[in-house]
Amino acid sequence: MTDNPCKPQTVAWIDWIKVYAVLSIIFHHWLYFLGRSGSAPIDKCLDIVEILTGNGIHLFFIASGFGLIYSHSCRPISWKRWFSRRLTKILVPYWIVVAATYLCVTAVHGFAPKYLPESPGFSAFVQSMLLMQNFFREATLFNLSLWFIPNIVGLYCVFPLLCALLRKTGERLFLILTFFMSMGSILTVSLLGGEVNNHHSIFPFFIFQFSLGMFLGQRRQKNATTPNKPAGAAALLAAGVLFYATSYLLSVKTAWGDGFNKPFTALGILLIVMAIVSMLRRRFSVADGLCARVAGASYYMYLIHFPLYYYFLRQGKAFFPQNFALRTVLFFVTYAAFAAVMYHVSGALKRNAVKTA
Repeated sequence: MTDNPCKPQTVAWIDWIKVYAVLSIIFHHWLYFLGRSGSAPIDKCLDIVEILTGNGIHLFFIASGFGLIYSHSCRPISWKRWFSRRLTKILVPYWIVVAATYLCVTAVHGFAPKYLPESPGFSAFVQSMLLMQNFFREATLFNLSLWFIPNIVGLYCVFPLLCALLRKTGERLFLILTFFMSMGSILTVSLLGGEVNNHHSIFPFFIFQFSLGMFLGQRRQKNATTPNKPAGAAALLAAGVLFYATSYLLSVKTAWGDGFNKPFTALGILLIVMAIVSMLRRRFSVADGLCARVAGASYYMYLIHFPLYYYFLRQGKAFFPQNFALRTVLFFVTYAAFAAVMYHVSGALKRNAVKTA
């Protein structure tokens, strides 16, 4: 029997990458509860962990590009129907979370102002609903993690154009062109005096990451093999460390590196995580099913975790012990519990969304 590259099990490794992405982002925000130890070496390591986990967001752009071209290649539909299905799938849950966050935070602030001293203004709510939060400070602060949504929606909108470019140019030239598109957009905004950090970003900044996912998805559709050999994992890890080191050097050695290092960061974190995933799957392939379920709920987990943490749980840091060792134990216990709750709640939200659609 020949392996059909369109079967879901042939992309199990991308589910693992989605799981890493969402759990690392939740971990990144949950690090607030751990704080710092007061020991310089330990705190330096924590700084590195905070940066690494925050960079997991690049994997969502890559996984999105992968999933879109892979599913469209396997089950092609008209672009009109594609836009209707895809934008509904991403925007409706987003609008629900934004509206629910605004209503809940406003209500709690009204009834318990000591617990929530501040609440977002109505303008921040409207700007977020219109996907304009990256251009307005109050809307940005309303939910710091939602900068991702306008960018991914923009990339969805240009996906047909990117597909046409990929067909016309071929895979290698496609990656080169989209790399320069990303770098050129960052350069243009910088020269115009704009900010290029994530919270003030525009979708062209991430065209390369999204296109890299498309490149991998097309390769996956053509070839059912995965990078699961030890030598392959070692090579991936070495290349990933090289790209990530390049990103780090750009950010610390140049005044402009924090903007222009995005593609190198994305390549580095992708290759490192792919290497780790390939090694883990050789030993724990039984976890593929669980990873598929978590990956399926990952978008909902991303949407709801930050408002729950920021508005309703952050005050719990006062109950964490002063002793750093005890605080570390409690940190991991609460992180695991929070991630598990986010998974189960997100799974329920996803099931209801599917029934409603």
